[in-house]
Amino acid sequence: KADYVSRMQAVGKDLSTSLDKLSAAPNAPKAAAALEELQTDLRDAADQLDSFVAPAAVRKLHDQLGTGLRDFADGLDPIIAKLKRGDRSVLSTITNLKGFTEVQNASTAIQSKGFKIGG
Repeated sequence: KADYVSRMQAVGKDLSTSLDKLSAAPNAPKAAAALEELQTDLRDAADQLDSFVAPAAVRKLHDQLGTGLRDFADGLDPIIAKLKRGDRSVLSTITNLKGFTEVQNASTAIQSKGFKIGG
């Protein structure tokens, strides 16, 4: 359990770094670049999760988290396109993405089972 939590926290820390870059982006083109980096990092995180053997108590949720990370990454394409056209207001829609909700729900459920993966 401790090894799983440690590995999951490391993945979460990497994603947090990417999100920090997005929040620091001063304009739409830089935000688009930061989102493209986040998109890559989300897919890399999903690949990392695929390589972990999750404890039986959270295996299904772990798989749901990996799916959510990929869905979140895929959902960023139209937002990135709008940012590249200069529409920074589209950033407010990120939390409405299906994948964002899937990631939140799976992470919360894993933590509710006693696996403190949030950092």
